[in-house]
Amino acid sequence: MSRHVAYIVGFFTDPPGALAWIVGAVVVIAVLGPVARHILGSLGDEPELRVPVAAYIVVISVMVATALATGNVVAAVGAVLFAGSDSMIAWNRFVRPFRSADVAIMVTYHLGQAGLVLSLLR
Repeated sequence: MSRHVAYIVGFFTDPPGALAWIVGAVVVIAVLGPVARHILGSLGDEPELRVPVAAYIVVISVMVATALATGNVVAAVGAVLFAGSDSMIAWNRFVRPFRSADVAIMVTYHLGQAGLVLSLLR
């Protein structure tokens, strides 16, 4: 989670406007909300994880919304790929394992990190 927070702080070195951030948040809620609801709903056997998983989802969502709000396409794509990777980890563990999860998770994670780092080059 510390990487997510570091990216959020980094995006605020040149803060996006409030309207851009709100638009980013609405997009994230619309897209990640149903996935998050399904993941949280699948924690039946592990209710003690509900709060930490929900907190993690909030931090990821803020990171993506902030990346979108910057208007930096590379940052936005990187953040979306990073969130996709983390979502696949949660889906694979809590909802239903899927074939090739390890490869899909690692590819989206590394592409996401590359996008986020490259977005810092200006």
